[in-house]
Amino acid sequence: MLAELLSSKGTLVLEIGIASGDDSEWVKVKRSIDTRLFPTQRTINRILSRYAYKYLGESTPQIGDPIPRHVYHIKKKKPYAFMLMQNPGAGKTTIRNALFHEHKIISGDRLILDIGTEKQPCDPEFQKFIAQGLNPSKIDVTVRALFSSQWWQDYLDTILSISNADSFVYDGYVPPAYHELISDYLKSNGYFPVNLCWDNPDALSDLGVRTKAEARKYALYLAAMRNKMRNR
Repeated sequence: MLAELLSSKGTLVLEIGIASGDDSEWVKVKRSIDTRLFPTQRTINRILSRYAYKYLGESTPQIGDPIPRHVYHIKKKKPYAFMLMQNPGAGKTTIRNALFHEHKIISGDRLILDIGTEKQPCDPEFQKFIAQGLNPSKIDVTVRALFSSQWWQDYLDTILSISNADSFVYDGYVPPAYHELISDYLKSNGYFPVNLCWDNPDALSDLGVRTKAEARKYALYLAAMRNKMRNR
């Protein structure tokens, strides 16, 4: 198909007649000057499913054509990068398991541990950087240090090498200040980044803050009760 010849930013404008019919087939249609095969809507949908496309509507009627022509804008479909980068305990893995069943999954925590323990091939100096002070219970600390260093690009390149130009889901905390940087880098490498964001008032990451607040309230309550007992 002509769409295969498109550049990464190119658009094919397709004007085509669509025959009536419920099946996926090509239908012979007699025109004023000849007889040609035209696809049904199901056939067009099947052919275009490999691409990113938008239906623009019917074209100007043509004398001699018994069926209407339709216009589509077609682009090459890019691999998706679904990025779940919310804070630790925000529900990333739960949402990932609920929404994504047919995509390659890349766990940020697992990848950091694999790099730090030499299970994931990468630059030796990068591996040493990740291994320094690596604590499985404090991956977020390593991630913050990583993205504030020169090694962030090596980390993203490792993710892309695992994805192998296919769509993937990344499940791993990244500080919000770096989300745009990551999206731009993915775009520059031919991906379509989708950054999933959500509000979760019950996030596990807030438990520490909430627990301290409740403990503070309880301490104030006990202090008030002691003062009340003394004043009796």
